[in-house]
Amino acid sequence: MAGFLRIEQMRAGFSKSEEKIADYILENESKIPKFNVKEFADSVGTSTASIVRFAKKLGYQSFVEFRLGFLEYLKESESGTTVYEAVEKSDSMGDIIDKISSGNSKAILDTAGSLNADMVARAVDAIIKSERVFFFGVGQSALVAEDFQLKLMRIGKDSIFYKDTHSQLASSVHLKKGDLAIGISNSGSSIEVFKALEKAKSKGATIISITTLGRNPISQLADMDFHTIAEEKNYRTGAIVSRMAQLTIVDILFIGVARMSFDEVRDDIKETRSMVEGLKRV
Repeated sequence: MAGFLRIEQMRAGFSKSEEKIADYILENESKIPKFNVKEFADSVGTSTASIVRFAKKLGYQSFVEFRLGFLEYLKESESGTTVYEAVEKSDSMGDIIDKISSGNSKAILDTAGSLNADMVARAVDAIIKSERVFFFGVGQSALVAEDFQLKLMRIGKDSIFYKDTHSQLASSVHLKKGDLAIGISNSGSSIEVFKALEKAKSKGATIISITTLGRNPISQLADMDFHTIAEEKNYRTGAIVSRMAQLTIVDILFIGVARMSFDEVRDDIKETRSMVEGLKRV
């Protein structure tokens, strides 16, 4: 089902031909499993090669795999097993618990399933080898950036995050080769994050981005780009779900870093915990 969420999330990066295919799929869901590739192409008014390329862009190996995936998606929708829906004013607390937990769980699993293990390994290596790690993010993404920075600080990694966006932009001037800049933006188009990463890149820093799926200005700047898959609904649950997906990527990268020097990291975490434990008791 994640493949079909990608249609909306990747739309900004589609060519005109791909937009035409996407529109047809979303307007004619029930017809898709009945088509072979030629029938589908004829119905859309495009070539079979374009249909196959579109399926591969969504993460499928072939049109047949795409069609089977779509059939599974329709069965889930009809059976009601897809619980996550928009939160409505009339919902009970039980409904809200089910919808939010289902949405968060789905975003975590879909995002994890889209990650490339080789790229994760490259990013972990870049964090370990960097002299300093700078974080850039605004709004909800700033909370995720701060979470990542605090995790790295606890294991002794030189990491910097400024909550004030002007300070973030000013700090980007001081990055240099050997530094790492991590930009987090759900939309992939936050102007403050884009400008900070653009400056960091011009200074020779390595760039990692965490954004929504598809082509966007921030991911295009990155040496390693990670994408969240989170279905946005109303009542701001989209912000909740995307944040959970971002935190999943952050935790995977952090544990990857910690694993490389486990004994050292364990001692660092124990020592940092001991510094504040006594303050938690009256």
